[in-house]
Amino acid sequence: MIAYLYILGDGTSLAQSVYRKNPNWSVPSLWRHEFLQILSTFVKEGGMPLPHAGRIWDQAIGRFVHSEQTIHYKRALVLANEFNINTYDAQALELSQRLDITFVSQNKRLKKAMPQIVTNPETYIK
Repeated sequence: MIAYLYILGDGTSLAQSVYRKNPNWSVPSLWRHEFLQILSTFVKEGGMPLPHAGRIWDQAIGRFVHSEQTIHYKRALVLANEFNINTYDAQALELSQRLDITFVSQNKRLKKAMPQIVTNPETYIK
């Protein structure tokens, strides 16, 4: 969802609607690594120049650095194995479950794993 906020595309308006509904996101520190990879891929594939990616990085860090939450990694490991998902997704599930907050994602596998916590953006903004 963070990438959709900053990189214009099909998911941008939906991500903006989610953010308008609730701008107080909680994110695992892992978001930095994932977002950095997305920006790097866009630059390598010619989707944006490197200086533009750097400005986007700075904007995102400025907005979400204070939203980072500590993960209980052993619990994420349990969730990853319990639901047969990767540990990246398990960290977000762990955080959402522990904080008792909604995890907005388009990942159908996560929605199936924990429908009481995970919802898609379209449902969330209604």
